Amino acid sequence: MNRSITQCLVALAGVLFISVQASAATVDFENNISSPSPFVYESNGFRFMNGQLVAGSLQVGDPGCGGCLTLDISVESISGDEFNLGSLDILVGSLFPSASITGVYAGGGNISRSVSTAGSQTEAFGAAWNGLDSLSISMNSASGVDVLGLDNFTATVVPVPAAVWLFGSALAGLGWMRRRS
Repeated sequence: MNRSITQCLVALAGVLFISVQASAATVDFENNISSPSPFVYESNGFRFMNGQLVAGSLQVGDPGCGGCLTLDISVESISGDEFNLGSLDILVGSLFPSASITGVYAGGGNISRSVSTAGSQTEAFGAAWNGLDSLSISMNSASGVDVLGLDNFTATVVPVPAAVWLFGSALAGLGWMRRRS
């Protein structure tokens, strides 16, 4: 009897492991369209708020009011599930070449990284950026017209798999069988 229970647990753990695997989605902002404010763009399971699609990237800019704006792009998964951030291309304006990338963990707390180079660059993120509920990319425009941009956003949505419920009910059933014998 114990051998069959062990085999069942191993099989269920395999199903759980396989169901958690998800593939990374890359959002490439190649559509040149302008959107009314407030801007919302959805692609590959992610929702992007603020800005407009310009020259193959998502951009938000200060209209020249001299530091009157905090430029901000917000990201979340459409399903509401947590996600793991892989990489993104960020464009930081030349007048105030510093931006902040902040992730909010699904369980609370946050993580932040600063980018202080003007121009476009690729930023890669490690395991510390797993389990995010949302992401914010922002900079304070110092003066004049400045821009913040995002492209090639790569992340993985981590859904709660149905196998978790199957695994839980199987454990309850095994407990009931053991109690019965």
